[in-house]
Amino acid sequence: MFGKTVAQYLGFQKVVLAVIVLAFVARFGLFLRLLGVNYLAAFVSLGVQVAGLVVVRQAPPTANGHLFITLEDETGLANLIIRPDLYERERQLLHEADLLLVTGLTQRAGQASSLLVQAVAALQP
Repeated sequence: MFGKTVAQYLGFQKVVLAVIVLAFVARFGLFLRLLGVNYLAAFVSLGVQVAGLVVVRQAPPTANGHLFITLEDETGLANLIIRPDLYERERQLLHEADLLLVTGLTQRAGQASSLLVQAVAALQP
């Protein structure tokens, strides 16, 4: 473990396993009809599925109950918007899952693109 605590070592193993799962999803993504996150900006109001590692979760008090997640896959980062009704229904999953598979509609405002999430599921490494 080279001077690391057990928790640090296990955390590293979790990240390595997540990367392996993401590589598998990327390799076989066509069969799952997944879209790489860096392609989201090319589409507007298109229903898509993306899968990736949760990088950031934010629920600012000024967001009126919305949750914002940044998801990463091998192609880049995706900004997810989770509406309050879905957030309440899937609160535990959204707070605990490290890998997510989401379905939603692409949105674009100027140079910024995001995915308005309609359904979410956890991916298990």
